[in-house]
Amino acid sequence: MHRNTPTSTPNAYLGALGPDKSVLLAAVRLGAQRAAERELQHLTMAIPALGNLQGMIEDVFGEPFTRAIGRDYQVDLKGFRVHLATKRRPPAFTGPVVALFTPPEQTHALLSDRHTTDLVFVPWTDDDVTQFQNRAPHAERF
Repeated sequence: MHRNTPTSTPNAYLGALGPDKSVLLAAVRLGAQRAAERELQHLTMAIPALGNLQGMIEDVFGEPFTRAIGRDYQVDLKGFRVHLATKRRPPAFTGPVVALFTPPEQTHALLSDRHTTDLVFVPWTDDDVTQFQNRAPHAERF
């Protein structure tokens, strides 16, 4: 069941523990799929802080992508506009959010954010998984 009202509880999806490049790609694909189902041309990528763009995210999406999204807080990627959200800068657009390695308090805030229609979460630790499942017991695995 896919809800379209941004004020309802978002659909939640839980990926495998990071670091796994294939899981990051699967998470973004799922976020883009949910956006397309809602006839949206954008999604939000949430990370703890700008410094998290370095490393695996840069390895997966490339240095031009991470440089542009870190500078402009948005970038076009294969027909979608990807907006960047951090702990200090929450999502500003209604639609799917792909949360990469966000800490529990940020993930919980994303689950409660009125802009979040779908939350695709890639956890970093077992504790992140446990806390996410406690807050979103309906989450589907991807």
